[in-house]
Amino acid sequence: MKTGRPATPIVLTEAERIELTRRAHQRKGSFDSRIRAEIILACANGESGVVIAQRLGIGVHTVSRWRVRFGKWRLKGLNDGPRSGRPRSISDEQVQEVIDRTTQTRPEDASHWTTRRMGKIVGISPASVQRIWQSFGLEPHRGETAKLLESARRKK
Repeated sequence: MKTGRPATPIVLTEAERIELTRRAHQRKGSFDSRIRAEIILACANGESGVVIAQRLGIGVHTVSRWRVRFGKWRLKGLNDGPRSGRPRSISDEQVQEVIDRTTQTRPEDASHWTTRRMGKIVGISPASVQRIWQSFGLEPHRGETAKLLESARRKK
């Protein structure tokens, strides 16, 4: 005799089944997205939450959570929601501007950019400029960047 709350039955449309199968078999992309798709496909095939959890190596509560979310919001319910925490204060355009200025221009009265000067021009802190340079492997004080700049100027 079964005990507990009855599971939300999952009935898929053909389009949903195709999309979930695609998500479950994608090689690149989020591991979480694959697992969620596998959970819903298994639920639609009538597997119990305990069997799904054991097969996928996850908790029964995880299976239940995604089954309920899919029941309420369908495919949209499987996407990641907004995360907690402080939102980004530096836009993609500002990051791109730092990269472009670093690789394509040179300050008028200096041989290379400094974090302070770049920060003033773009409108972000020097520490943010440093993080961007580090993330993209930019080292404006090195000779390689100067060579890159010289070759770019010759082409113009």
